[in-house]
Amino acid sequence: IGYPPCDEAELLRQPGVTMLAGPLPAQLMTNISLRIDSLKLHDSRLVVAATIINRSSLTLPAYSTTHTPVRLSPRFVDNQTALSDLAHLAGWDLRQPVGFDVPGGSSRPITFSIAPPPVPGTYRLAISMVQDGVAWFHNLGMRIPVSVQTVDVAADHTVRLSGDGD
Repeated sequence: IGYPPCDEAELLRQPGVTMLAGPLPAQLMTNISLRIDSLKLHDSRLVVAATIINRSSLTLPAYSTTHTPVRLSPRFVDNQTALSDLAHLAGWDLRQPVGFDVPGGSSRPITFSIAPPPVPGTYRLAISMVQDGVAWFHNLGMRIPVSVQTVDVAADHTVRLSGDGD
C-alpha cells in the first residue's frame, strides 16, 4: 500500500548486486570480455561507453566480502604501443568500480568518465579488468580492448576525438 505499480519486466532488466566471499574463480575470469563502444567528450572529460560480456555460466558478482570488488582499469596508450605489449605494460593505475553483477551468458553496458591524458600526444584507450590482490583478467586470457577512436591532446591541452564514432 502506498507504492506505485511496479513493472516486473523493468526490475528484471536492472543490474543486480551479489556478494561473493573469496576470490573470483579463474574459470569465470577467463570467460569475461570487454568491448569499448564509444568515447565522447563532455565537460573536459572523456565519457567511455563499454560493454562487459560474460560467456561463462557463472555470475560475475559486483562485490566480495573478503577481497576487493571487480573493477575496470582504463589506461591511455600511444599509437606506437603494440597491442601484443599491452598486458605487460605498467601503468594500469586507474580503477573504475563495476558496481553491478553480470549474470552468466549475458552482457551489461557500463558508462564512466575519466580525465584525458595530461601530456600532449595521440592516444587510444585500453581497458582491462582486475580483482586487486587476486588477478588481472588479461593474465588469464582476456583480450584487452583498445578504442578505435583516438584521443588527441594538443600542446594547449585541448582535447579532440578522431576516428570512428566521433
